[in-house]
Amino acid sequence: MVNGADQLHIACRKARLRFRCCENFADRVAHIGLDSRFQERVGWLRRIELVERGHNVLEYDLDAGRLSIKTPLKPSTPYAQAKVDAFNALSVALPRHGVAFAWCRLFYLYGEGEDSRRLVPYVRGRLQAGEPAELSSGSQVRDFLDVREAARMIVDVALGSQEGPVNICSGKPVTVRELAERIADDFGRRDLLRFGARPDNPVDPACVVGVRG
Repeated sequence: MVNGADQLHIACRKARLRFRCCENFADRVAHIGLDSRFQERVGWLRRIELVERGHNVLEYDLDAGRLSIKTPLKPSTPYAQAKVDAFNALSVALPRHGVAFAWCRLFYLYGEGEDSRRLVPYVRGRLQAGEPAELSSGSQVRDFLDVREAARMIVDVALGSQEGPVNICSGKPVTVRELAERIADDFGRRDLLRFGARPDNPVDPACVVGVRG
């Protein structure tokens, strides 16, 4: 356990960044251990927890299906690659300066303030308006987590002693269809769910579920 004064919580509000910016950031972080000013900048710290908005789950090899912190990393986009580069560089640089380091990997979050184009607010908005919600087959299995529960888990990590990667997930497999039907039940309008109205994305993995602990 460490004192709150020894912790630094860094978050990025940008869910989408230009790939070039990501690459530049990764390049800078990769050289952080060589920066003569780094010791001075972090000398007063004892613990850093990094949480970045977006699906950090994309750092993993998604073909594995069930993802633990031991699952190999296999980023498929420049954005995910930048995150992996940053994680690898900081995992080496920070311990050299006696700084404990936790890296939270977020799975599929939903909740207040979410982009209206995303699944949960889209379905809620359509049903609330009495309009049909056009969806894919809904067979995709995902690890959905309310942002409020995710916040609680992140705080637990910040106030604890866990180091290295941490999965912020529910650990429970839920299909897109099941989630949409739960939302529809709040309105009593399953009849407005139009599964199959949109094609499934051929590159989407069939199953992405986190392993907690």
